[in-house]
Amino acid sequence: MKKNKSPEIEYRYDEQQGIFVRESEISINWLLNQVLGTDGQQITKVSNGLIESFIGILEKSNIRMPNGQHSLMWLKKKLEEKRMMADSLSGEAWHNVTDRYRYILEIIDIILINSKDIDEKMKIYVVEELEKKDPNNMILKFNKGMT
Repeated sequence: MKKNKSPEIEYRYDEQQGIFVRESEISINWLLNQVLGTDGQQITKVSNGLIESFIGILEKSNIRMPNGQHSLMWLKKKLEEKRMMADSLSGEAWHNVTDRYRYILEIIDIILINSKDIDEKMKIYVVEELEKKDPNNMILKFNKGMT
């Protein structure tokens, strides 16, 4: 019997959080950069104006994450997880990161309180599972610099 080789999961070390992160996961910073059209920005290091713009765009849009949550609700949940992790670590730098997470969470809460469609944002849409099919063993690769 032939064993299917599972795809390799790539990890990278997130120095800010002090943890290993799976590359395939959508991160807060990735979402921030995609929405604002920037590159390399970190949610804890951007200006208050950019944070407010970012959250404002998410509030006005109906971006749904792969798990079916509204992007603003997803962001709030992820930030709460990060805040709890940062809060458990000692040191002035971690204290500042925790305060930054709290500030961003307060902005999200204010936006949600004033939102007219809060019920819609709280709904989680589940994508129905498609009919299971046999894998076709195709591989897709992108090479940088090739035209």
